[in-house]
Amino acid sequence: MFLNKLINNNNNSNSNSPVKNPLSINNDQAVSTTPVKSGFNTQQVSGYQPQSALNRPKPIVLSQQVSDINQYLNLSLLRDKSQNELLMALNAIFKGKPKALIVDPQVKGFLNLFTDTTFLKMQGIEKIYELKPGKFDSECKSIVYLIRPRVKYMYTISDHIKQHMIEFMKKEYAIIYIPKIDNICQRVLEELGVYGNISTFQSFPLDIVPFDNDLLSLEITNTFKDYVIDNDKSSLLSIAKSIMRLQSYFGYIPVIKGKGHCSKIVLDQLVRMRKEVTQDDNSISPSSEIDSLILIDREVDLITPLCTPLVYEGLINEYFPIKNNVTFIENNIINPNLEQNVYSSSANSLSPFPLHSGDVIFNEIRDLNIAACSVVLNRKAKSIDHKKSLTGKESLTDLKTIMRKITTGQHEEYSLKVHVGIAEKLSAITTSSYFKNRLEVEQNFLACHEIDQAERYIDECISTKDSILKILRLLSLASLTCNGIPHNDYELLKAKITQTFGIGMIITLNNMERAGFIKVNDHLEGPDSLNPYNQIREQLRLINPDVDINQPDDASYVFSGYAPLSTRFIQYSCFNPHRTSLPKPLEETLKLLPGGSYFEELQFPASTLSSLSPNPSPITLVCFVGGITYAEISSLRYLGKQLNRRFIILTTNFLNGDGFIENFVEILDHTLL
Repeated sequence: MFLNKLINNNNNSNSNSPVKNPLSINNDQAVSTTPVKSGFNTQQVSGYQPQSALNRPKPIVLSQQVSDINQYLNLSLLRDKSQNELLMALNAIFKGKPKALIVDPQVKGFLNLFTDTTFLKMQGIEKIYELKPGKFDSECKSIVYLIRPRVKYMYTISDHIKQHMIEFMKKEYAIIYIPKIDNICQRVLEELGVYGNISTFQSFPLDIVPFDNDLLSLEITNTFKDYVIDNDKSSLLSIAKSIMRLQSYFGYIPVIKGKGHCSKIVLDQLVRMRKEVTQDDNSISPSSEIDSLILIDREVDLITPLCTPLVYEGLINEYFPIKNNVTFIENNIINPNLEQNVYSSSANSLSPFPLHSGDVIFNEIRDLNIAACSVVLNRKAKSIDHKKSLTGKESLTDLKTIMRKITTGQHEEYSLKVHVGIAEKLSAITTSSYFKNRLEVEQNFLACHEIDQAERYIDECISTKDSILKILRLLSLASLTCNGIPHNDYELLKAKITQTFGIGMIITLNNMERAGFIKVNDHLEGPDSLNPYNQIREQLRLINPDVDINQPDDASYVFSGYAPLSTRFIQYSCFNPHRTSLPKPLEETLKLLPGGSYFEELQFPASTLSSLSPNPSPITLVCFVGGITYAEISSLRYLGKQLNRRFIILTTNFLNGDGFIENFVEILDHTLL
């Protein structure tokens, strides 16, 4: 089995207990309902009880924002733009009065990426709350809601206003919509009878926010589902506008390539907008920094998000989901001294920890295969604590004990402590029998090997009532790699899933079929007959069983042998950025992928492009319409080093496998997830 080498470098781990239901953290459960502030404060975490002043170590506060954001492009322009537009929106409301800011839960963490508490206080914001149903009390007389337009939020706002009226509390209200005022929400407020109580409506056109020096996100969730299930194309216009804004800062990108129905719509919008600009100004010039744009739909590669990532950052996001550059992990990892009292509730509660390139330790290991992390952490520990006689072969558990003795006076030392703790926890997961069995099934589907055994495993997972998200991921992977599921087999699986997880699964499975995850094979031929995945796998070299995961020579190291299909697509599109045609065999292979035809668009005449001076550090902007996984990000960083090219990634949002599938699930009992 080509992925078995994953476990080889983790044999020193002392944990062998199976992880039947891998940990999943819900930020809403982790964070207290008391007022919150921008930035991090462990006292906001549910269950946290501070230690006495005598034995409590001084905390090290790390920011969600990356300080070196301009390493490749001047991305601080985008951050400053977002902050200035928020400033304009706030200054237009209750000027000079102290205000309470009630923030959409999906936006609260997002704010920390371009603003901070000091900035908000300067605008008169005294307290920040998370929007949630139920009673809301605040001493502030002026209440400002900062929300995305959602009908459910209108009911919550209505309840707050009516509660204050019943209690004879005189307050004034304003709503700031992201990105623009929504007529449907306005109509709902009218029907609820509170529209007249809201004195001001403003818009905050938040679009692109830098997450890291090579990562940009629009944080538009459900783009893929909205298009394939609801035929909602509204977010595609927002994507096109955001790319046009980027071009206004960095110049017009000479060549646009891509694949996917949504990507083609974005391209058409870009062409239309460019023509509108050139009608008023014919002097537009090619970008001197970004030489190409690649648009790729999530529908082009549904396989990669379904697979378990094996790079460090990808695994963190798989089991401790990363939101807005932050993951929530146990206090005894954030502060190892808490482990001395195993009965302490604070040791088992959760604290936020930022993850980005500003963390030197994380930046070095984030894109490594998990099996290679212990070597780097050993080396870092030895370099930091050179007085100790480390051999460089200590297990993660031994390293964790040593890290307790190192002072927390420096960020790098503190970061090393935390990442040793996280790596140890991930090692316990990846060495469990549950993880190994599931990984073997995934690799069998990807390699089209021992399919019958893999299908039996899915049946066993249903019988044992494993997570429905995990089951649907495997079922979808089976369908995508085996040219569908035979009709009779699928009907039996559908009946069993419905019986086990509820009648709502009929809608879920229908959604999965419509979205292209599941294909029912009505033919009598076996799964290998005319299977397009076989040709795609061979022509694009998706499987590399001999990849060295410690010193990789191929992007397939991120899955210990499987190269993300999306990365291979981008790799072949970058051989000649200004070339507008692919080699014929490759073009025929790409036709087998979903998403229509491969497209190219030159924004300038070929003569203009040929006269451009070669850029010694070329940049390609890669836009993922429908989200990207951290394993794909790691593979693109590796590919950039191989091609001597820097990839700046723009995405609608960040994905993990469970979250991707959950968008399509209709289920009454959410404990089954």
